[in-house]
Amino acid sequence: RALGQFKESKNIFLSKMHNQGHTLNPEMLAQHRSIFGRFLKTVSVDVIDLDSLSDFPKYDFMKVDIEGHEYEFLRGAKETLHRAPPRILQMEIYDSFFEKTHSEAMKYFTFSVRAHMNSEETLTFSDSSPGRMKNRSQHSPTYLYSNEPLF
Repeated sequence: RALGQFKESKNIFLSKMHNQGHTLNPEMLAQHRSIFGRFLKTVSVDVIDLDSLSDFPKYDFMKVDIEGHEYEFLRGAKETLHRAPPRILQMEIYDSFFEKTHSEAMKYFTFSVRAHMNSEETLTFSDSSPGRMKNRSQHSPTYLYSNEPLF
C-alpha cells in the first residue's frame, strides 16, 4: 500500500537503476531521467489516505519522503494533521513541487525551515520562504515543519 490523497489504485513507477527511484508521480520520471532511465517497472498499488487509518496516534516526528507525492499525502492527512500534528514533520520537496506542497503544509504548521548541506558538508538551516531556495543543491531538499519555533 501507499499513502495519498484518497483511496484508489495507482501505478507506482519503480527504477531498476536506483534504490530510491520509486514514485507515484509521473512528473518525477521526466525530472529525474538519470534515476528512472529506461529501466523502469510499473506496478499497481492500493493507495489509502492517512485519515482513513482509525485513531492514528500523535507522533513527535514524522518523515515523509515519497518522491513527488508529498502534496497528495498532505491532502489525505488533513484531519489527522489538524487533530494530532507531529511536533516536527520532515519532508523532502523538490523545487518543482515546492509552492503547492509548502502552501498545503503551512495550513497545519506555523513554522518551517529548509535543512541543507553546505559546501563544507555541514548541515545548515535557512528560511523556507518561496523564492528563497533558488540555486540550492538538489540533494536532499529537506524541509522541517512545526507548530513550535524550530530554533
